[in-house]
Amino acid sequence: MVLGDLQAETEAYPSVLTSECQWIVDNVSSNNIKAVFSMGDLTENANDVEFQIARTNCFDKLKTAGIINIPTMGNHDYDTMLTNSSRADTLYNQYFGASYFTGDSWYVANYNGDNVNYYSKFTVGTRRFLVLDLDFFPLPATVAWANSIINANPSYEIIVVTHAYLKKTGTLFQHDDLYGPETYGLSADSNSGQDLWDNLISNTTNVRVILSGHDICSPNYAFTPATTTSGSVVNQLFTNYQCADNGGDGWVGLLTLNTSATNGTMRYYRTYAPSGLGYDATTYLMSWPTVIDTTLPTVDVFTLPSSIQNSLTIPVLNFTATDDIGVTGYLLTESSIPPISEDSGWSSSAPTVYTFLTDGPKTLYAWVKDAAGNVSISLSASVSIVIPEPVRTSGSYVRHVIFSSNITTPIVPTTNNISDKISYNFGTTILRKGSSGNAVKELQRFLNQVLNLNLVIDGKLGPKTIFIVKKWQKLNGLVADGIVGPKTKAKMNAVNN
Repeated sequence: MVLGDLQAETEAYPSVLTSECQWIVDNVSSNNIKAVFSMGDLTENANDVEFQIARTNCFDKLKTAGIINIPTMGNHDYDTMLTNSSRADTLYNQYFGASYFTGDSWYVANYNGDNVNYYSKFTVGTRRFLVLDLDFFPLPATVAWANSIINANPSYEIIVVTHAYLKKTGTLFQHDDLYGPETYGLSADSNSGQDLWDNLISNTTNVRVILSGHDICSPNYAFTPATTTSGSVVNQLFTNYQCADNGGDGWVGLLTLNTSATNGTMRYYRTYAPSGLGYDATTYLMSWPTVIDTTLPTVDVFTLPSSIQNSLTIPVLNFTATDDIGVTGYLLTESSIPPISEDSGWSSSAPTVYTFLTDGPKTLYAWVKDAAGNVSISLSASVSIVIPEPVRTSGSYVRHVIFSSNITTPIVPTTNNISDKISYNFGTTILRKGSSGNAVKELQRFLNQVLNLNLVIDGKLGPKTIFIVKKWQKLNGLVADGIVGPKTKAKMNAVNN
């Protein structure tokens, strides 16, 4: 939702402003309104009375309703309204400084402590938006800051809002234009609309729209699409109804984005009932493709203890990561080969332990992913695991120790007398996933006996039994496929006897 210059309404028609913003609140659901952008000149005379009307009659209503709202500085909002070229903005920051946004999740930060330049972020469905709100004909340092914000957020669709950029003729403000920078005696390095295009917008890939007002009287709106050096389209829109009846007649711009496609529209609607509710005949069609997230998340810290004794399960001391949108998955591997986002084993939170199958010097690789499926570069850490050799005494032996995926301490091994012989009948058929019957029960008894487990003897070769079989096969030099065929049966019988 776009509000043009509000100065005439705050000065002389506050009831029109009230009805305009109340209409927005009342139609949030029916029009699926997500955010409201103002074009600046919130006041005519930059005084407490008019700033308070802007707050009370409009922006506080939007804020109370939980609507994202973006107030913007205009030339009439400076303390001296730029009559002496001063950019002093004490009153604006008093009413719309950073403290105004306290508790608003969309507000991020401003530039140099001054809220005439700030940015916000919000999400609609799976699409992410960043709004850059810039000063009136901004200075080079402001443009450099804005450029740094855009470059740091390549996965966001950028909306730029500034008071003066596009004229009612659909062309960009030049320095010597009426109501251009020279009209106000601003310094030569102030960025006109043309400068802002050249120095900021033209080299971006993810700026989708730039909204502005300032120019006055008929026509009340203009639209000019432009193409950046990368080939992306920027929708440039001008909106200002301050010369209409009743200080603007409550006209608003409905900037509608098709979130499941690559286009949008801009239409204008009169919200002041005494003048007649309804749409203007003009509809602007806009190209608005989504931005594909290609930014890799980053593993910031990953540490393990340097050594550990008597346990194959080690603690993960630190595992932290960041992403420009958010980390959605964590993974530890013993291989440096990058995983893919569809691999099994990803967890939604950072793991705190990891279990190896054998002792010795080990290296782990930490990975993270984001919702778009981007996988980070890994960070690695090493640990030395020392497990004493099994103690063999006359007439006895200690069997292998095995770990399961949901056990964080070693299974206590059993010591059996060599003369103890237990007979198992694993059957004559190959046992694999889905097998059932007495042969599987025998297999489960064997695993329980030699590994001191507590598997349920249900005669079903399911995931848990297969997992244990694979671990046993790997420990005994077999192919760890979870299939109990002749080689595995022979090895089991050899161990048992």
